[in-house]
Amino acid sequence: MDSDTLQRAAAAIARADLLVVSSGAGMSQESGVPTFREAQSGLWAQYNPADLATPAAFAREPDLVWSWYMQRAH
Repeated sequence: MDSDTLQRAAAAIARADLLVVSSGAGMSQESGVPTFREAQSGLWAQYNPADLATPAAFAREPDLVWSWYMQRAH
């Protein structure tokens, strides 16, 4: 998305009295945002679970490890 399009969208949102957002499974993939669930291309595909599931990983990057566990819980 170029900056002109983004600025026009922001101005339209600022003028709006009501904003409705439609979101759901598959919409992120179509828009180019990495999904969480795709085994080979999803957001978590770049991480090795064996590397994240350790106390050392949590000590090193607690936010990342916590996010990974929360995604698995959902």
